[in-house]
Amino acid sequence: MFKLLQQALLLTGFLTVTVLAQSTPQWPFDQTSPSSLRQMSRKVFIHYFSPFPISIDNKDGWDDYYVNGYLDPTGENNKHISYGGYLRQRPLPRIKLTDSDWHIQDMKTEIQRAAALGADGFSYDMLSTDSTSIHWQRLLYLLQAANELNIGFKILLMPDMTAGYKTITASSMADKIATFASNPAVYRLNDGRLVVAPYNCQSRPLSFWQDFEDEMDTRNIEFVLWPTYQGWWQYIGTYAPVSFGFSDWGVSAVAWQAGRADKLANEWHWGMDFMAPARPQDFRPQHQLGFEGGNSALFRTQWDTAMNEADALWAQIISWNDYSEATEISPSTCTRHAFYDLASYYISWFKTQQQPLIVRDAIYYFYRTQPTNAIPSSPYQTAPFSIQGGPQNQIELLGFLTAPGILEITINGQTYSSSVGAGIQSFSIPLDNGTPQFKLKRSGQTVMSRVGNWEISDQIQYSNLLVHADGGTDERPRVYLEMGKLIVAIDEYETTNCNVWKCARKMVPV
Repeated sequence: MFKLLQQALLLTGFLTVTVLAQSTPQWPFDQTSPSSLRQMSRKVFIHYFSPFPISIDNKDGWDDYYVNGYLDPTGENNKHISYGGYLRQRPLPRIKLTDSDWHIQDMKTEIQRAAALGADGFSYDMLSTDSTSIHWQRLLYLLQAANELNIGFKILLMPDMTAGYKTITASSMADKIATFASNPAVYRLNDGRLVVAPYNCQSRPLSFWQDFEDEMDTRNIEFVLWPTYQGWWQYIGTYAPVSFGFSDWGVSAVAWQAGRADKLANEWHWGMDFMAPARPQDFRPQHQLGFEGGNSALFRTQWDTAMNEADALWAQIISWNDYSEATEISPSTCTRHAFYDLASYYISWFKTQQQPLIVRDAIYYFYRTQPTNAIPSSPYQTAPFSIQGGPQNQIELLGFLTAPGILEITINGQTYSSSVGAGIQSFSIPLDNGTPQFKLKRSGQTVMSRVGNWEISDQIQYSNLLVHADGGTDERPRVYLEMGKLIVAIDEYETTNCNVWKCARKMVPV
């Protein structure tokens, strides 16, 4: 069922078009169709990190490599025992697939999920130059899946200059890029030029990129270079002669974002378009390190910067699935669809340049399951993990409200409330032990309520700085089926009294 958006005129280049919104009851707004969003001049790519696809070994989700190798502190022969496991969450698990091309089916699922947000494609972190490596192979799987789906979702090539491309010659790099340059699924500008977006471009000197241009010319490949930096202002002048646009990896702590916003607003951009970063959080168990994102604040603030101070033409969400740094927005076991849903709203806002009208209430909650200074009891971890950017230790209730109301959080026998207006409203309270409860009230009546899926405790075995999250609308609440310690999203049931196995087989991609 379709209806006209309140803001029906959207600019796409020099064209003014009338766009219909489709009913999206899982979200607080009705989304302009993803295909229409992808036709707009502002582009959004989501960083894809090849080590963490939906499934690594095509086993049942309750007994696969994520469970036994990465989440278990004793996994991979006790490799991760000193910090409690390589990861703290994983992609929503699935059952074993019988298809021999399960890699392609999984890639199609990931593309369909990301494409539903209105994103233009994945920016693929090219980690390896070895055509026999799994990272190279997964790029081939992704390209094949994108071509077979043929929905306009593209793959932006992002050679990683800190990994396999760190010491490669310009000629060899041109050979590697040429392997994919003619593939219909790779991203090109409207004039047909291939876009190459190297991560940490500054790792190689300007002369390398000049040589790379020459090598690409000899192969008759027309392309533009769109570098990604870490601290763009230090390098943009040096690499401007070879750059079409530029990007930055951005910051991981919300307290640092204001400084980046000021730089983007006040410093010269050398006349180039900017691809702005937006990341939900950053926590790295292997390095026993986290950054304070303020629950949902970092993600929302970076989108604000992209649309205001940066006036960015493109944006990159960091990331879709980097579980080793916990920056993922892909539907996952401990952040569920929360950051995924926020991405849908901000992608539409960024692309249309109009804030989407909130047509249905939604509430989301965000919190850590332990205070950042909790003392671990494991003999293998000797001290709490460090956190940069100033720990906040708060519980957040984020509302997308059609009208004014009261946001309410109850924890450890105490109830806290805040009267708020319509729109996007955030209410936070200090972290405390217990299981939080969340409500939206109006006129003394409870409109929506949620109970936190995770208990908060300062009695811990290992540190876990991951912000957990969940929530959504009441028009299409997502149901999760527990499988041991894992979660599978279930959107419909085969029968009203189906068993667990049938429910798992009836899983519908979202």
